[in-house]
Amino acid sequence: MSTLRRRWSAVVLAVPVLASTLLAQAPAAAPPGTLALAGLPAGAREAAFASIDASQSWQFMAGYEQAVKALSIDSTFGLARALRLSAGGAATVSMANAEGPRATADAAGRPVAEATYLAALRAAGTDANRLYGAAHAMLPNDRRIALDFANSFTGVTRTDSLRSLVRQYPDFLGARLWLAYYLSFSTYSTSKGEQYEAMTVAEDAVRLAPNNAASHTVLGHVLQRMGRLDEAAAHLATATKMDPRAEYAYVVEAEIFVRDGKPKGVDRSRAAYDSAIAVSPNFGRKLTQRLYRAFLLFYDGRKAEGQAEITAVAKDREAAGNVAAAAVEYAQAADFAAATGDSASVERLLGEARRAGPNANITLQAAHAYALSKQPAQARRELAEYVRRAADTTTLAFRSDRHRLTGMALVAEGKPAEALVELKQSDIEGNPFASLAMMDAYTMLNNKAAASAILATLMADKDGPNSAVSIAIANYRALKK
Repeated sequence: MSTLRRRWSAVVLAVPVLASTLLAQAPAAAPPGTLALAGLPAGAREAAFASIDASQSWQFMAGYEQAVKALSIDSTFGLARALRLSAGGAATVSMANAEGPRATADAAGRPVAEATYLAALRAAGTDANRLYGAAHAMLPNDRRIALDFANSFTGVTRTDSLRSLVRQYPDFLGARLWLAYYLSFSTYSTSKGEQYEAMTVAEDAVRLAPNNAASHTVLGHVLQRMGRLDEAAAHLATATKMDPRAEYAYVVEAEIFVRDGKPKGVDRSRAAYDSAIAVSPNFGRKLTQRLYRAFLLFYDGRKAEGQAEITAVAKDREAAGNVAAAAVEYAQAADFAAATGDSASVERLLGEARRAGPNANITLQAAHAYALSKQPAQARRELAEYVRRAADTTTLAFRSDRHRLTGMALVAEGKPAEALVELKQSDIEGNPFASLAMMDAYTMLNNKAAASAILATLMADKDGPNSAVSIAIANYRALKK
C-alpha cells in the first residue's frame, strides 16, 4: 500500500483578492489552519479532496479517478498531478520522472503549504516526514495532512501519532484504518496488548462505518493476522461485495486462501490476486501482485510455471525502466531455482540480474542462491561484497544479515553445527531464510524433529508476502517429501 514520491521546489506568490460577486459563488471558506485549495475552477478542488479522502480510506482506484478528474478540469493543477502519480504510479520510470517535476512546476504559483504538501507526496523516508511535518505546522487543523504526517513515521512513533489522531478526530475513519493496520503487524512478535488494541480499533471502525468496505477489510486483515481465517474471510467477502474494487481485501483473501486448508487453495488465492490486479490503479503494485501470484505455484510443486511467471514479471519491470527492482526479481528467481533443486539455472538467472541492473545490489539474494545451491565459495564471495557495500556495519539489521549469510555459507560447506551458532544470532523471525538454513542444518545433523518443526512453522507463517519466497520454498520442499 506504498506511494511514488519525489523531491520538490516551490515559489510563494500572493493569492489575489476575489471580487465579492465571485466570492458569493465560491465554495465555503476552509476553516483556519486547513488546506484551502482556493482559486481553482469549479469541481477541481472537490475532486482533489475526494482523491485524498479515498486513498486514505483504502479506496485506491477511486482516489486515482478523482485525481484524474481534478486534472481534467484544470491541467495546471500541480497537486492533482501529484495525487494521480501517487495513486497510480507510472508505466515507466521515465514517465514518472517527467510527471513529478511538472507537478512541482505547476504548483509554483500556489500557496506554500499546498506546495509543501505536494512535495511531501513526492518524497520518501525522512524527506517525506520532514515535508509532511512542515505542511502540518503550517496547517495544524488539517486532519488529512495530519494522517499523512503520522504515517510518514515508523515504529512506535507512527502508532502513537495515529492513536493521537483517533482521539482528536473520533469520526475519522482513515486514522482508525491505518492504526489497526500497523498495530496488527506486531501481533506475532510483541505484546498481546497490541493484538487486542488492533482488534478493538478495527471493530470500532466497523461500528463507525458499517457500510464502508474498508472497515470490513481492516477487520479482516486483523483477524487474518490472528489466525482466525474463516472470520477474516467473511469480513473480506463483505468488503468485496460492498465495493468490488476493494483492492486490499482481495490481497488479504489471497493470503488466507493459500493457508486455510480448503480445496484448491492455490487456485483460489491466484484468482484473488487476479482480482486485485484488475482493480488496482497502480502499475507497480500490479507487478508486485503478479510476483506473489507466481510464488503460489511452488505450493503446488509447479516449479517450471512459477519460474516462468517470476521471470516474466522481471522482464516487464525491466521494460518499464525499473532495472534495480528487475535485478532483484531475477535474483529471487535464482533463489527459487537453488532451493528447489534446479542448481543449473542459478548462474543463468543471476547473470540476468547483473545484466538488467549492473549497479543494483543483489548481494543478499545472490548469497542466498549460492548457499542454497551448495556453492560455498560463491556464497562467501557475495557475503564479502555485501559487507563491502554496507553503508553502516554497526546496525542490528546488518549484524543479523551477516550472521544469516555466514550461517547459510557454513551449511553449504557442510558445517551444520557451526552454522547453527551463526543462524541463531540472526533475526530468524524477521528473515525466514535463516529458518530455511536451520532446517537444512538440523537435517544434516539427523535431527529430523527440529527440522520438521521449523518447516511446519514456515508453512503456517502469517506474514504473507513479507516472507513469500521462503514460505513457498518450504511448501515445495514439504510437497516433495
